Amino acid sequence: MSQLRTVLLVILFAYAGGSKLADAREFSRQLYLQPLPEGWVPYLTYGLPLLELVIALSLLIPGLRLYGLWAYAGLMSLFTVYIALILLGVFERIPCSCGGVLSRLDWPAHLLFNAFFLLLSLWECKHALAWQKITS
Repeated sequence: MSQLRTVLLVILFAYAGGSKLADAREFSRQLYLQPLPEGWVPYLTYGLPLLELVIALSLLIPGLRLYGLWAYAGLMSLFTVYIALILLGVFERIPCSCGGVLSRLDWPAHLLFNAFFLLLSLWECKHALAWQKITS
């Protein structure tokens, strides 16, 4: 069951990172619409999808899995807090820079989607830590 949960996490970040890189021009355009300093956009255009892909890959490497799980949970926490702030009306503009299927979700559904994957990654962290204690 743990492998299935890990596969779900890998699929999400591999898909998200891959779809952003596949249409980097559109992703960059969407980032310019976000409430971010414009100077960050060139770095985020390639940095964020590459980070998602590196995290997804790290989940598949036993020696890096726990680090990958923590990185996954951290990044998903940032995405989830951002969506919560959108729903609370903190930002004037609320464009979605998500690619593919995720761009079709409304904000409440997107929050639930992210919360599910955040909790899944934290669950896997807990199990990985427990397994690490057993095997060491």
